[in-house]
Amino acid sequence: MNACRLKATSVLLVLAAVLAPRAHAAWSPTGAPVCVAPGAQHDPVTSSPYVAWLDERDGVPQVYVTSISPWTGDLGLPVNGLHAAPSATAQDQLALATSSWDGSVFIAWSEDRGLGTGRDIYVLRLLGGAAAPGWPANGLRVCGAPGDQTHPRLVLDHPHAIIAWDDARGGDTDLFAQDVDDSGTSMPGWPADGRALVTNPGADHFERLLRFYDYYAGVDRFVLLWSNSRRILTQVMQADGSLFAGPDWPATGRVVSDSAYVASAPAVIDAIVQFDSRYLVAWLEDHGGVPQMFCQIESVSGYNWFPKTLPVDSDPDARPSRLIWTYAQQDEGRLLWQDRRADAGDLYESFIRLPLPSNGAFFFDEGTAPRIVNPGLQGDATEPAGTFWTDDRSGVPQIFSWYVNLSAPYEGAVAPTGAAQTQPSSSTYAFGYIPEDPPPPVVVWTDMRNPATAPDIYAQNLGPGGPGQSGVGDHLPTRVSLSNAIPTPTRGTVTFTLRLPAESDVMLDITDVTGRRVHSALHQRMGAGDHAVRWNGLDEAGRRVAPGLYWLHGRAGGEVISRRIVVISD
Repeated sequence: MNACRLKATSVLLVLAAVLAPRAHAAWSPTGAPVCVAPGAQHDPVTSSPYVAWLDERDGVPQVYVTSISPWTGDLGLPVNGLHAAPSATAQDQLALATSSWDGSVFIAWSEDRGLGTGRDIYVLRLLGGAAAPGWPANGLRVCGAPGDQTHPRLVLDHPHAIIAWDDARGGDTDLFAQDVDDSGTSMPGWPADGRALVTNPGADHFERLLRFYDYYAGVDRFVLLWSNSRRILTQVMQADGSLFAGPDWPATGRVVSDSAYVASAPAVIDAIVQFDSRYLVAWLEDHGGVPQMFCQIESVSGYNWFPKTLPVDSDPDARPSRLIWTYAQQDEGRLLWQDRRADAGDLYESFIRLPLPSNGAFFFDEGTAPRIVNPGLQGDATEPAGTFWTDDRSGVPQIFSWYVNLSAPYEGAVAPTGAAQTQPSSSTYAFGYIPEDPPPPVVVWTDMRNPATAPDIYAQNLGPGGPGQSGVGDHLPTRVSLSNAIPTPTRGTVTFTLRLPAESDVMLDITDVTGRRVHSALHQRMGAGDHAVRWNGLDEAGRRVAPGLYWLHGRAGGEVISRRIVVISD
């Protein structure tokens, strides 16, 4: 490797530890085996670079986990995975989240260990291939209340890990949550068995839990999306577990669907529009046996709410099912769904114009466009971005992909075989990376190719040349690029990676949202290769800057470059 390439930063060292190859999978045209142990392996979930699944090699389903390099396919934990939290009882309903702060991974699941309380919620933090310091080796029970606790949801906001779940301690299912820190200790003010968030009559069932950054308030918030009595509802939780209050935000939740119809299949995504934090909600309503799609936009800060519900597709022949937001940024959102108007299921997409503070416009643009229309069933598209899906056009379900960020657009089977492939899962990479040169996307699935051990877990990447191609190269970059901030949001120092194809003059400053210079980050001539650019969160006078939105902005190699930095309070 060229000597002037970046050798070490604290975050890159963490990344190297996470992905240190102890078992080699290696990408191939038919995919890489992640786990081929005896017994059934199924229900994989991903939070890149980690993969977790349920494994029955010892009789009852248990949580196993490994890490996989998106570039090489190297596995970073023992062959066939690490037994995460050994127990004698069945574990299921996995949730997974990777910390961009230190590369550790949090796993949550539901399990009845025969303690007389029914199904409880457990969580474990793994760091360096073992339970992190302070964490029980077989998992931390974050809720042991009577009645069943199921369907955990998990989001991270360093040093917080928010675990939310459906809770039947009162008879009907309600929504509860717990907040633990990196050591597994409940955050101050949170009850031992979790905090009740929503306790409506009837059954409340979590659909989505999403973290947002509120640019107005300069804090993180958490969007709750759930169903109750055929309706879709939403609320916003503060970091201390309290909910938004006010006429537009009842404690029972704001109903976004039409209560006259049965609503289902909600999807949600965040959207930053001119520094206003918003989120988009889409759902299905059953209108006389015909499913119809609707959409609404909300503001995470509670301001500038646009109480307008839009139908997504006016075609009377449309038969939508599962919905996925594939993109939402600035003034545009994109919604993907499975549609049975022509056969067992195709993939369609609609484009939405988001309301700007200046005009409040909110409408669908360009209508509906078929993305993938082929014989057989196309469905189970993965989140985010709908990059991968299950496709049985050949008569056997295979994992397909449609991806445009390669050297050439690709659509087709990612690991074609004659055996069934199901349950695809993919995720965005948790570490900051260079947007112009991102890690290749990776998908994992349940695979039936090995009769002696099936079902197994396999994976595939989409490298620069297509499926199974390595994303690693030792050559110098061909153009100037700048990574995302690591970490972000931040309470202190952030690091960027600047890539230069040739020796160049570099002038980079930290600015606030008005464009005012806060700090001179880098003003010098630099050689070709990769360089670490750091900012410690201080202004020119050595004072810590106020929480808010900042930018690393300037020129390198004659090109204008900028990246966003979100600073939050301690």
